[in-house]
Amino acid sequence: MDQDLIALGLACAMLAELGAGQHIDVDQQGRVVVVNRRPPPDALAHTVLDQLAAEPEPVHVYDCLRFLSKDAYQQVARRMVLSGDLREITRKRLFGGQRTSYAPTDNNTAYWACARLNTSMSKGRDFDPFDRVLVGLLLSTGVYRRVFENTSGSAVTQLTAYSRQTRQPIPALLGHLDSFVGNTASTVTAR
Repeated sequence: MDQDLIALGLACAMLAELGAGQHIDVDQQGRVVVVNRRPPPDALAHTVLDQLAAEPEPVHVYDCLRFLSKDAYQQVARRMVLSGDLREITRKRLFGGQRTSYAPTDNNTAYWACARLNTSMSKGRDFDPFDRVLVGLLLSTGVYRRVFENTSGSAVTQLTAYSRQTRQPIPALLGHLDSFVGNTASTVTAR
């Protein structure tokens, strides 16, 4: 799995969380605009909001994704360790250094999202707003292939439609992530 794509997805998730909390919006030029400076309850969301609010002018979504993705994996992992959802595993490597990885503290809880999404899809149930955003992130990063049992073209089309049935700025953020990932893939392929 491409770690850069995962990091971009996590960066978009951080922005989507602020968007769902009505802290940010995306304007017509694709810039992230802080519309509510009230601190969110989560420390990571608060940090991201402070970073966005500190900018003298609104920053384009691409630039936000690029900046936030630099340490998104570590930031989100730390957040999930603090919440008790993940545990940190540090192992010494044979030829120097240590390697840190993360594992769920409860496998049933960790895989519940996959089961819930697949059940909704197979039974034709509507996705709740949180799951719609999750589906959009999975599609944009390609992780959907590891989550959904049915990855046919028609299933992906249906999932894409579900993921965009949320209020702004979520569809705009997902659209920018799709475009960014497409541009990244094109650049890598062209080399």
